[in-house]
Amino acid sequence: TMKNKKLINLISAICFLILLSVVFFKSSDILELKTSETCYAEFWKDPSDYDVWFMGTSHMLYGIQPMDLWKDYGYKTYNIAAPSSRMPQIYWTFMCALEYSEPEMVVLDTYHVEKDYMHHNSTEKLHTGFDAIPTSITKAKGVLDIYGKDLDLFTEYMTNFYIYHNRWEELKENDFQTIPGPRKGSRMNDLIYDNSAYEMIEENDVCENTDTIGFRYFRKIIEECQARDIELVLCAVPMCKEQDSQRGMNAVTS
Repeated sequence: TMKNKKLINLISAICFLILLSVVFFKSSDILELKTSETCYAEFWKDPSDYDVWFMGTSHMLYGIQPMDLWKDYGYKTYNIAAPSSRMPQIYWTFMCALEYSEPEMVVLDTYHVEKDYMHHNSTEKLHTGFDAIPTSITKAKGVLDIYGKDLDLFTEYMTNFYIYHNRWEELKENDFQTIPGPRKGSRMNDLIYDNSAYEMIEENDVCENTDTIGFRYFRKIIEECQARDIELVLCAVPMCKEQDSQRGMNAVTS
């Protein structure tokens, strides 16, 4: 009958859309650049596994090795710092993680706190930190907050297929089965630089403007930790920093 035909057509259309969705999302997973997944997917699988979260820039990423902390002291930690992070990105990464769990402690790298802009000029850097974060309303709020109402950029960060769909010819074996890195998010670097021109300023030499975007999001992280009774430890990973950054980090404790 006509009624049965319409029902069959409706069921067929629904089945087709379901199959199309499965193929789309599976293709997105395969095509996605695996840098973020390799570093952070293990954390996002279950953040509650870790008592301490390390957050910040690449200095934290390379400077703290969770596996050493576990071996020497038995602490279960994860390093979710990301390259070239600015405070807005760190804040929204933190808020996304809090949807799953609350750590006993957050160790926050305060490098770049003096910066007065929302993000690094390389979208690839933000992808490294953001791609592995599961899709959620909080993640969407974060992308909108960091990039504004740019529909292309919003789609790029919320739908990986949008930016990675041209990677067909680059696919390798690890694209089909991502193996988590062994370092709980951290990385290793054995490069040597000449820092003979480095000059350390006095601790009382602080930046005058503490109302930058960086400082505002830094305070938001502090307030969130206080509201949830999470212990917050501020740190400056040893490095030869430019004087403006030194002044910003000095202002954190002033």
